[in-house]
Amino acid sequence: MAEKQEEITAEQLGVAFDLSTMTAQDYHNYNAAARKDDTPAISKIFAKLVVKCPEKWGKPDEAATYMKLPMFGDYKLLMRAFAAAVRDEAGK
Repeated sequence: MAEKQEEITAEQLGVAFDLSTMTAQDYHNYNAAARKDDTPAISKIFAKLVVKCPEKWGKPDEAATYMKLPMFGDYKLLMRAFAAAVRDEAGK
């Protein structure tokens, strides 16, 4: 049985998302890319929606910032924080 992953918030990760700019197409594209493990496509979406990230990562509006993150470190945590932020926003 798989272990339940602890939820992480954007604030804990030092990230801020602007979900007010997220379109239905962005949501569709994110889900499609996540199903295919298409990290370049996901990184482009993050470049549009992340408005703050740790300085050591790079610029939040550049897809390359997310492509160079450690996959099973910061990138995985970013994916979880994004999913939590979307769930929170949808629940409002």
